Amino acid sequence: MTALYDLVSVVQYDRFDHSLAMGFGDAFALEEIRAFALADFCERLGVPRPYFARELTRLCRLAIEEAPAQAREPVYQGDEVEFVARVAGYVAARAQSLLTMAGDIPKFKADNF
Repeated sequence: MTALYDLVSVVQYDRFDHSLAMGFGDAFALEEIRAFALADFCERLGVPRPYFARELTRLCRLAIEEAPAQAREPVYQGDEVEFVARVAGYVAARAQSLLTMAGDIPKFKADNF
């Protein structure tokens, strides 16, 4: 079961600590996570790395396309427009970063873990 604090992203707020409650290997910040940590995560969970990389690629491409589109929806007004645009920018940038790693995830050999 996930604690509620793990369900809400606070990366858009500077006043909160952005450290991960649980690390990916030695990485406790989103910006520190690299392909090897994600591949190790797959190994520990028993998720095939090629499958994970394929799904990560699909989701990242979707996020890169949809985050800015969703932010442009006319439902947002006033200060919400800037806030949602910032969140969408972060989502797209994070997705781009993960997308650049996705192709390397299946390349590690089983004895690397």
